[in-house]
Amino acid sequence: MEKYDNDINRKEWVHHFMKFDKDQLYEMNMGVLCGLTVDQINMYAYPKMNYLCMRLIKESFLELMPMEHIKVFANPNLSYFQMVILKDAFKKGLTVQEVRAVANTRFTYNEMKDMIDHFLKLRF
Repeated sequence: MEKYDNDINRKEWVHHFMKFDKDQLYEMNMGVLCGLTVDQINMYAYPKMNYLCMRLIKESFLELMPMEHIKVFANPNLSYFQMVILKDAFKKGLTVQEVRAVANTRFTYNEMKDMIDHFLKLRF
C-alpha cells in the first residue's frame, strides 16, 4: 500500500493526491490541523478508504486510543461499520489478540458482532 507524506516532490504530490476525493482530503487536512503526526495520518491516507473510516481513525488518535489498538481496525479493506464494531470491542475491554481474531475482512459485520459478543460472554 502506498503511503502519503511530505517527502515527495510537487509533481508526485499532485499525482498522488488526485486519487483522493474532497472528503478524504478534508479528513487528512483536519488531521494535520489537529496536530496528528505524518505516521498517524499515513494510517488512514488511502484513496480506497471511505472518508468516514478516515474520520473514525483520526478521532481515535484524538481520543488518545493506543496505536496498537488503532492498527487493528485501520484496514482500508474493512467497511466503516466493521471498523466501528472493532473500535467498540476495545472500549468494551477486549484484548488486542481477541479483536485481531475478529478483524478479518472475510467476516461480515454481523459475524464480527457475534464473535465479540461471544468473547464478552466468556468473561462473565
